[in-house]
Amino acid sequence: MLQTITIDELNILSPVFSKGNKEYNALVTNLCRNRNSSKKVWQSYEHPDNKRKVLIIYNTIPQEFKSKYGLPVDFKEAKRLIKERNAAIEAQTKDVAALPANKNILRELDRQRDSNSGKYMPLYSTYCKKDLAATTKLAKEHALRVAVVEYKDVAGVKIKQLHQAYLQLSQAGTQNNYYKFSSVIKHQWTTEQGISLTHGHAGREREDLKKLTDTHLAIIEELYKHSNQWSHNHITEQLNKYCKANGLPEVSRRTVGNHLQQSEVYNRLLSIRNKEAFNKKVAPFSRRTGALNAGDLYYMDGSPTQIPCWNNDRTKVIRHTLFVVLDSYSRKIVGFHIAETEDRFTWLSAMKMAFSMAGALPAEIVYDNGSATTSAEFIQLKDKVKLMGCNMRAALPGEPTAKAQVERWFGSFQSQYERMIEGFVGEGIRSKRETGRIDAEFLKKVHKDNGYLTYDSLVETLSILVNAYNQKSTPKKAAPSVKFADNEKPNMRAVASDQLAFLFWKNREIKVSRSEVKIAVRNVPYYYGITDFNMQMQLNGQTVKVYYDECDMSSVHLFDLHDEPLCEVRQKFMFHEAQVNQTQTDVNNIMGQSSHKKAFERKLKADSRAKTATAQAALGDSLSKLLNPLEMLKEDYNNAETEQLMDYIRQEHRVNPLNVDTYKPVTDNLPVEKRYAKKHLPKKELELVVVGSMQ
Repeated sequence: MLQTITIDELNILSPVFSKGNKEYNALVTNLCRNRNSSKKVWQSYEHPDNKRKVLIIYNTIPQEFKSKYGLPVDFKEAKRLIKERNAAIEAQTKDVAALPANKNILRELDRQRDSNSGKYMPLYSTYCKKDLAATTKLAKEHALRVAVVEYKDVAGVKIKQLHQAYLQLSQAGTQNNYYKFSSVIKHQWTTEQGISLTHGHAGREREDLKKLTDTHLAIIEELYKHSNQWSHNHITEQLNKYCKANGLPEVSRRTVGNHLQQSEVYNRLLSIRNKEAFNKKVAPFSRRTGALNAGDLYYMDGSPTQIPCWNNDRTKVIRHTLFVVLDSYSRKIVGFHIAETEDRFTWLSAMKMAFSMAGALPAEIVYDNGSATTSAEFIQLKDKVKLMGCNMRAALPGEPTAKAQVERWFGSFQSQYERMIEGFVGEGIRSKRETGRIDAEFLKKVHKDNGYLTYDSLVETLSILVNAYNQKSTPKKAAPSVKFADNEKPNMRAVASDQLAFLFWKNREIKVSRSEVKIAVRNVPYYYGITDFNMQMQLNGQTVKVYYDECDMSSVHLFDLHDEPLCEVRQKFMFHEAQVNQTQTDVNNIMGQSSHKKAFERKLKADSRAKTATAQAALGDSLSKLLNPLEMLKEDYNNAETEQLMDYIRQEHRVNPLNVDTYKPVTDNLPVEKRYAKKHLPKKELELVVVGSMQ
């Protein structure tokens, strides 16, 4: 058995070696830091029953130290002296305790303790972590010691009487030994600082116990911020290598860990080491309230379904992704789409359904960050809806709470609705519920007996489940569909069919010819006739933008080059050229197109007559002169030189003025052959004119 001794027993052997001695303090510090050390002198280890005590192997105490403080060389002799002196101290303590305390001294110390303890409360509140009971206890002890120090100089007051009164009033349970009390009151409790140091330094940091210098701290924090996210062991190893090379004291892993686990240090470094954890645990969070009306805010996000099924080609089993658009006010799913992968067309399809079913645009849309949202089509749609008064913005990266409603909806939909379908695999790997995962053997049996769902079956099933969610109500809560329909929606913007085409359909620039538009999709030509008479006259020969839906080519929308809507046109009916192949429907369509053509021609003639009548009413007889350039030339050049020229020509060619025709303007829309039949033209020349006009 090792021959050990405690520091207190050293103090008993040598009263000079006490807490007031500098060598005593240095020894205590070194023993606490170097427990279980392999050094040959001052070997020590922790007390098995009290970790705060240190057991020193007596034979490892240097001989110089024993000689200086008068310690016995032999361990047995030291133990015998300790036993004798402890017995003497106990006898003296009993004698002092048997003495009655002076009532005046007891009463005065009690009064000063209670009256002066309040001013010492702030000194210990931080140290006691705002614990009122602990703070009050230490403050009263401090006030009592101050009163004892002041009372010891009063004439007629003995130290034994003060010690007796102190033992009755003190709540700390220390200084039971009269001799120690006498030494402390004379040498240590002489200043305010000396008294406060007896209470754990009142929360102040002790420089003599510091293990980490500023250099240590800087190296530890720089290593902790390393991109490889080193562990405490790695940090300690690297730090001690540097300390050994530069003559600094080495530190333990526990010291490094204690520093890094301090709240101020941990939270500060967490912002660099793990940004996501910092945002969740430390960074301030702005609380949000729900939308006030339906259509104020839509959330858009996607999540894999928990029901495996065949892909479209039935070549492998996959889990499709469900994309939804959720109204923040009513929690209704206003649009959704199911696809194998997340791409731009999936997002656009979900929004198209949301806008088409509601017939309006919301005031704002918050969508999840994804690769599809950076595509040209998505950015173009974002700009278009902004022009219509709808703001689209991405949720902040690493902030799942920014779209918590739709994230929570996916969890509820999986656990309550998808669970009803056989083949449901569970709520996902992050689920903490006991029923979150389905038994693998049961799933294997289900897939073996029933197989996997086809894509069409999955779409049909999920559509039914989403509709069931929208229609579900409780006694205290209306169904999402009812809540959405009953709201006034003051901030939604109505959207027409041509605006939906402008947002989601593809477009090409095509020139209108013969009142129709021709467009080829996947090498298949489609023809669309313009039936509106005004549009026919306006657009023939002009280039327009044709917006079309590849899934439904029955109609297209025409826009001008500035994206202003013009009209919607439907696909033209194609009939057989051979009459034997024509059906009654073909005949009816042929007659309809012929009637439309005749009506268009009548429209043109009526417009022409109307314009002529307007001109006639405005100009009167001057219209005939305006239509006869020859008469206008006569008036423009009616002078002496003109008269001389005309007289010479008439005499030379023997022109009779009576045979010169007077011009009469044509006021009706006659065919060209009838129009020129009134002129005195030879028959051959008339035929040439008619043929040329027809060409």
